[in-house]
Amino acid sequence: MIFDYFLQTTSTHFSSALSMVDYVQCILETVIDYKKDNIIIGKLFGKDAYTYFAKDFFDYVKFGDLSLCNSFGVALGISYKSKTKTWLNISDSQIESGIFYEFLQNFDKNHNLLVTVDYNGIQLRNHVSDFLPNFKEALEKLSKVPVHFCNGHDKEAIKQVLSKIEFPSIIVFKTIKGHGIKEVEDNPFLYHGKILDEKLYSKLFRK
Repeated sequence: MIFDYFLQTTSTHFSSALSMVDYVQCILETVIDYKKDNIIIGKLFGKDAYTYFAKDFFDYVKFGDLSLCNSFGVALGISYKSKTKTWLNISDSQIESGIFYEFLQNFDKNHNLLVTVDYNGIQLRNHVSDFLPNFKEALEKLSKVPVHFCNGHDKEAIKQVLSKIEFPSIIVFKTIKGHGIKEVEDNPFLYHGKILDEKLYSKLFRK
């Protein structure tokens, strides 16, 4: 069970990992070969969402970043006219940066790149919508590549989108922080950045 795995790894930001683990699985099973394609991780918080399916995942990652948005330029450079597919996964907090909108101005058909956004809407102390109430409309207006929006926990819907995806593209996955644990879903700020240790595990899963 995934919760047991997170306990074994003493997962930091386990609630963040739960928000993206479903779509990460679908991507690694379909459009991305992590050992052959270029992997750029702009969202390292919740890293166990990647290693749950591939323990050696980070042995093949070309570049990893936290929330500083350095991954945008790296992804553009690597994917420019590349014959090898590139995948960049980012958090929704990164879309608030000015760098992201500069990135959109340069992300075009010359880049063999798939960008995915984990849009769980929750930051450390605020909701993303507090800063970007019209993100969907702005992204669709500014992007030079196709933009898709999908439920990040509906695997059938995710696979359907991925089956038709073209490189370059952007997919925004609407997710739930702490998905699968009601207590965490209902209190996302309380559990933000928490480590899933024995004490917390017993609290969340006690009968």
